[in-house]
Amino acid sequence: MGLGLLAFAVVAAFWIARQRSSAVPHAAARREAVAGLFGELKERLAGAEDLRANGGGAHALHRFHQATALVYRRAWRAARATRRIYVLAGSTSGC
Repeated sequence: MGLGLLAFAVVAAFWIARQRSSAVPHAAARREAVAGLFGELKERLAGAEDLRANGGGAHALHRFHQATALVYRRAWRAARATRRIYVLAGSTSGC
């Protein structure tokens, strides 16, 4: 009984570590996309007067939508990768 539990614990620990290392790049990509979104927003707010004067509002809004969609996609992938870790950790801890 003890040997079987030890084997299960070792396999579970290996699997959790492997899933964690696969989730880190997704979280980093999400943070990068959020930083890009805020950079884009900062540039557009700094140039708001020029955008209005030159009629570039539609273009700025389109770029904002693109940046927001990228953040959404990357956040969704990061959440899925992280959720796998929580599900596995919860099932191995007996909760």
